[in-house]
Amino acid sequence: MNTEDKIYAEKVLKNLLIGSQVDGLQFGISPGAIKIHFTTFHDSVDYDGQLYINIESKWRLFNKLQKRYPLNEDEFEDYSVEEEYERIFKIRRQKVTDIQLGLESPHLIITL
Repeated sequence: MNTEDKIYAEKVLKNLLIGSQVDGLQFGISPGAIKIHFTTFHDSVDYDGQLYINIESKWRLFNKLQKRYPLNEDEFEDYSVEEEYERIFKIRRQKVTDIQLGLESPHLIITL
């Protein structure tokens, strides 16, 4: 992704998600697919649909911002299905405070 596209994409994601809260999840077609739903409870803007991210690859929940993030999925520990749902449940109702796109994969960083 070139720099101009990255900046534009970050602005769009920030506009949509900052201030929203993790509000639920939906099981995907395959065992590894999860949709995490976000809702803005105190905003009068109607986006004409549910805001969500669709996760189909390994992901990781960090307790604090990192100086260095893993460069690829191979550096992530494997979560069981139960561990994934437990981690999502722990962030339930937490507000999105920032969104960043990294230069390398994993490239979506959501700060709660």
